[in-house]
Amino acid sequence: MEAGRASGRPVLVYFSAPWCYLCRKMQRLVFPDPAVSAMMGREFILAAVDVSRQERVKELYAITEVPTTIFLDAQGEPVLRLRGYLDRRSLTRAMRYVFQGQYRRLDWDAYCRRN
Repeated sequence: MEAGRASGRPVLVYFSAPWCYLCRKMQRLVFPDPAVSAMMGREFILAAVDVSRQERVKELYAITEVPTTIFLDAQGEPVLRLRGYLDRRSLTRAMRYVFQGQYRRLDWDAYCRRN
């Protein structure tokens, strides 16, 4: 959170577990995509949480299923929570929604209908 505050960039927190098939699928097929990884590295502070090892963080963010992706604004406030597998298109849409600040004027469903 400190890195987000210092840089003014939002934080992308990815919650997963080693036993989770969909988590491994995202890590294998989505995150390495050049467009996805470039946007992630340029626009966000990244954090990965293994819920099987970091129980306290899991509880703090009320994680009940993995994968879960939570976007925090630069002040550390949650602005979007997405549960389940996200393909390249869905993750890219979510990242644009957050880093462009669309969450300040549109809820997620309205944004998805427009984009």
